[in-house]
Amino acid sequence: MARLRITNYVRCLVTDDMDILEVNRVWKLFVAITQVPDALVVEALTAHGVAITKNRVKAWRVGTHSENYSPLNLAELERAMEAVLMFMRPRGIANLVADTIKAAYEDTRSDLNR
Repeated sequence: MARLRITNYVRCLVTDDMDILEVNRVWKLFVAITQVPDALVVEALTAHGVAITKNRVKAWRVGTHSENYSPLNLAELERAMEAVLMFMRPRGIANLVADTIKAAYEDTRSDLNR
């Protein structure tokens, strides 16, 4: 079996010919539809060979007014969506729901402990 090569996340350039707000909006819609928590996105991207932090993934969902805002480009969007869908497929919807509930609980717990 071939070994998956993990690479550190490198932010791609955002070009003038794309509307970064629209790309982030598509990501927000994808997250709303799939109900995928940030922790699962990180796990999926890591399994897909992209090392990324939860804070970076969270930054894709905040508004442009936030100092934590980070724009996505089309290549990043495609890679993230593909990784999440490939990661979710074999696990089934029941496991996804369980993971979503667990991640929401853990996020809430960590927020309360700050």
